[in-house]
Amino acid sequence: MNNISHILKRTRFWLEWPALFVYFGIGSRSRVLIRDGDNILLVKGSWKRWYDDDGLGLSGGGIGRRESSVEGAVRELAEELGIEVPVSALQSLGTATVWNYGLGYRGHFFSLQLPQATALRLQKNEIADAQWVSLATLPASLVLKPEVHRALQLYSDR
Repeated sequence: MNNISHILKRTRFWLEWPALFVYFGIGSRSRVLIRDGDNILLVKGSWKRWYDDDGLGLSGGGIGRRESSVEGAVRELAEELGIEVPVSALQSLGTATVWNYGLGYRGHFFSLQLPQATALRLQKNEIADAQWVSLATLPASLVLKPEVHRALQLYSDR
């Protein structure tokens, strides 16, 4: 049954791919590299419903029509993780195009330093799981989405 489920998810993804291409290609998205000391927070989104994807990514999402990129990032943090911070708490890392599954989007990247032991409230219909990972000992076994690599590159370049 697991193999059939995988095939059905892949079929659904490729049938919906043209609409996803338009959706991701038109708007911009925010992504936040959340830090707690030397750790970063990685999330597994609900994307797995469409495609068997065990990749870990960053919190963030679409930017509303009347929002700035940083306002969108703050809103997404509150919605997805229950983290409420002022706009001034986010540090811009820059903007870059990110490609995943043949879909590209313009990403606005931010960094956020949280105090240790900040409680998270995951919105289950968007975030399936979240885990803190040490940057110093980032396990090679983790599957990281391209947005994570891009954010870490922008973070190290600043």
